[in-house]
Amino acid sequence: MAVADTGGHHYLVKAAAVTVSVAVNVDGFLWSAAPGQYFLQDQVTVANPTGSAEPLSGFDDIDTGLADDVAFVMDASTASADHDALACGVDAAFAPTLCPISYGQGVTVDSDSADHDDHVALTLAPGASARITYSYGPVLQAVVPSAVTATFTGGTTPVELTP
Repeated sequence: MAVADTGGHHYLVKAAAVTVSVAVNVDGFLWSAAPGQYFLQDQVTVANPTGSAEPLSGFDDIDTGLADDVAFVMDASTASADHDALACGVDAAFAPTLCPISYGQGVTVDSDSADHDDHVALTLAPGASARITYSYGPVLQAVVPSAVTATFTGGTTPVELTP
């Protein structure tokens, strides 16, 4: 999926299907979900199709460990059925039929192939790509991963990334 952020930076982004895990490793720390809960996870490849370096800060903010331009989203009817509809209609960037379930807490960056622990602003060279693993949660196991999509939120309108 070709996306552009509000700063005019362009990317080709491909997300896998959202999966679940009872534990995630974030910056060397193991987080475990309580019984009846799990973490949502997705692996995303971000490529730079341009002739100049592009920043990865929206996909991996090294200061916060979050992906400011990525959200986990589900359809409002599914969210209502799963009792996870609190974020529906909260963010004006999303259509009322979509619910950003990661609203407020944000999506965590578990790993990023472009981050080599230098703690400097991450960029992608022309033609380069990075593989990033994201997680969110824990959430109740009533949230079905196939109903959740990774969505790019850094542009003028959200763009669904999950196939």
